[in-house]
Amino acid sequence: MDRDPGLNVIFSSSSQAFCKNLVGLARMVIDTTPWYRHLSPRREARERSGAIEIDVAGHRGKDPSIAAVSVTSQLTGRRGGLVIVDDVETPETSMSKPQRNLLQARVPEYFNVAYKGSGQIIFLGTPQH
Repeated sequence: MDRDPGLNVIFSSSSQAFCKNLVGLARMVIDTTPWYRHLSPRREARERSGAIEIDVAGHRGKDPSIAAVSVTSQLTGRRGGLVIVDDVETPETSMSKPQRNLLQARVPEYFNVAYKGSGQIIFLGTPQH
């Protein structure tokens, strides 16, 4: 799985800003680590190189290699072989009963995002309640 240029990784968190930071960290590792530099997106190949979506060199496919998606944003239609869900339950997303209900409804969507259940999902976080 770790050597597949077609693998799609999705970072998800409670906020888009935090997800964006995770994509930025991944990009920094790719660009500054000598044995990962060959994965840097290439402009001439029109590979994505944005703040919330990037492609590794040689990636082919409609979905980005690495994408940032907050728990409250559009998950439907996304696909990932590896979905890393980090701190979706925060005081802001679980303070009231309606917020908890929304979070409870959104979390099962990750199983559809992870290649309809055949991908890997990693949940990280601290329960808030």
